[in-house]
Amino acid sequence: MTASSQVAEMSARRLSRISARRAASAPGICSGLRSRCGCSPGGGRGRDATAQVSGARGGREGGAPARTRRGRNPAGGGRLTGDKPVEIRPNRGARGYRLPVTAAGPDHASPRTTSSSRSGARAPAGRVAGLDALRGVAIALVMLTHADGDAFGSGGMVGVTLFFVLSGFLITGLLVRDLASHGRVRWGRFYGARALRLLPPLGLVLAGYLVVEGLLGLFAGPSQVPWTLFSALTYTSNLPYLPHGSGAFFHLWTLATEEQFYLLWPLVLAVAWRRRRVRAVVALGVAGSLLLCAATIAYQAPDVARVYALPTSWSVALFVGCALRLGRDRASRALPAGPVARRWLAGALLAAFAAVAVVPGLDASPWMYLVAIPALAVASAVLVLLAAESRWPARGPVRAVVALGTVSYAAYLWNLPITQWLGDPRDLTGGTLGIVLTLLAATASWWLVERPAARLRRRAQDGGRPDVPRPRAGSDPALPARAEPARAEPAAAEARLVAE
Repeated sequence: MTASSQVAEMSARRLSRISARRAASAPGICSGLRSRCGCSPGGGRGRDATAQVSGARGGREGGAPARTRRGRNPAGGGRLTGDKPVEIRPNRGARGYRLPVTAAGPDHASPRTTSSSRSGARAPAGRVAGLDALRGVAIALVMLTHADGDAFGSGGMVGVTLFFVLSGFLITGLLVRDLASHGRVRWGRFYGARALRLLPPLGLVLAGYLVVEGLLGLFAGPSQVPWTLFSALTYTSNLPYLPHGSGAFFHLWTLATEEQFYLLWPLVLAVAWRRRRVRAVVALGVAGSLLLCAATIAYQAPDVARVYALPTSWSVALFVGCALRLGRDRASRALPAGPVARRWLAGALLAAFAAVAVVPGLDASPWMYLVAIPALAVASAVLVLLAAESRWPARGPVRAVVALGTVSYAAYLWNLPITQWLGDPRDLTGGTLGIVLTLLAATASWWLVERPAARLRRRAQDGGRPDVPRPRAGSDPALPARAEPARAEPAAAEARLVAE
């Protein structure tokens, strides 16, 4: 046996041992890469090792020195295959769509947000400050409208549109990660997390309502209590021809619109994902929302204000958020490259939002639903993308806006009941007290209810099956025809923002 043949065989054995060790330490990674690197079930690098050994034998038998084969070793993390060092690369599915390949899985933190991504250790999931800031802007506009509807006549419309776009963006992100990792939506996990997120703070508000109504009778009276609880807990506050109870909970129509949308959207997205028709379905959803909105306006004319809380009036904003998440990579390339230009763009959009917020009487115009809301949804999508793509530090006043966004859900639940409890003040001076009490109640809800519920939710999810991507060899029908490339985004922060 020649020296070159011995070297080749030693290299092949060394590669097999390295692959076996790495397969034992990270079986999810090795199984996910098996379709590309040719790992045998026992962990050896079957094709490359065999090719090198056969090449060595051929060189020995032919009398020529053996030549080792150069190639990538996806499990090697920069090891040598032949004599060329290569680095680990993300796994690509059947059509080249990049899927995150980490021991922690796609729903956990990316290498940017973990202290040790190589070992799969997870640091506490962070939050995207920019997205929290947008929530703070949205809830501020809503509270100002409740405090002084004359001065901020359209602030609620702007804030709710921003909420809907952000919700569609984040929820679709969770669904996409489920579909990319498992080929399906895990319904129990998805709706269980939604229930643990939404119901505890809502239950606290309803308990407060029962106490105040029972002791002071400040709302619609005891006869309306059953219908108030029914419409709130069944998320039917936005449906016509049903009794809704106390007007102090009229604002729950937004939650009803979201939850009705998320009863259908995961199923529609899962079917479109498998049939590779995601773009067509999103385009159809946007167009269908506008057509249904126009139809309801025509039906209710001339009393256009009656369509305000209907789901057909706002579903276009949810679809815009979904479309943004599904086309995030292409949309991000259209953003200005420099951070200064991005800040100027965000500032201009926020200034436009402030200008629209003080326009009175838009809810009585059909142009609000057919033009203003779609335009605001597109502008909100740009803001959401800027906040998600840019890591701006939360300093000075921005830190207060971020903190407000952290408790935005509870603040939204408490603000209108407190405002009506105070006698429905319609001026900014009287409404200021309502805002202060709202922030106190929201902060208490955050510490007493939402944080414990979030820990319970994370504990329940961590006790389930790990989110390790398992792409199949060959064609994968779970992947759409033109899925967006994977991004080095803080996936855990994004997932946690949906829930918190």
